Amino acid sequence: NIATKIMSDFLLGQNSVYPLEHATDNRFTDHANLFTLKTDNVGLSMSRNDSSELWQPSFDEKSQTHLFVLGRPVLAKNDLAFAQTLNLSGGLVGRFLLHHWLNQPQSFSQVLNGYFAVIIICAQKVTLFTDKLGIYNVYQAKNQPKLMLSSHPDNLASWLHQECTTPSLNHLAVAEVLATGSSFDQACFYNEI
Repeated sequence: NIATKIMSDFLLGQNSVYPLEHATDNRFTDHANLFTLKTDNVGLSMSRNDSSELWQPSFDEKSQTHLFVLGRPVLAKNDLAFAQTLNLSGGLVGRFLLHHWLNQPQSFSQVLNGYFAVIIICAQKVTLFTDKLGIYNVYQAKNQPKLMLSSHPDNLASWLHQECTTPSLNHLAVAEVLATGSSFDQACFYNEI
């Protein structure tokens, strides 16, 4: 089994653990949840502001495979109806995608359409799919003994602060955003991310 650990998140002001039964609603909206997964070698923190029925992360107990969805991959109505019949946990979109990944991994990217990032974690292996434009960022902690990913840099900064180090501010990225409205080298506000 993959061990999970509660992580607090100062940005969303909540404590939660993946799977959804343990997620806590964000105190600022009615729909935000923070999902976390932590193993010896991989950690993921993902926040979503959507319906759990559709977008909750999915899990297959037999293969110990987790699937997380950011953004909006487009599925047909019959795909969602099919997802309701699957014996997998999670939201309908994730269940459909996880079923396809487990049964036809070589053609998985062909079912993906829309704007999204899909993260699959199985047996200490992480697979990441993004749309062609890379609209949804997935952030990674730099120079850490394990792979640490997040949907938001502040989630990851909070995690780093709790686990090992207090992230330092990337002054150049902050100045660039203040001067131009964006960071051109895709840097975030923390040097360690």
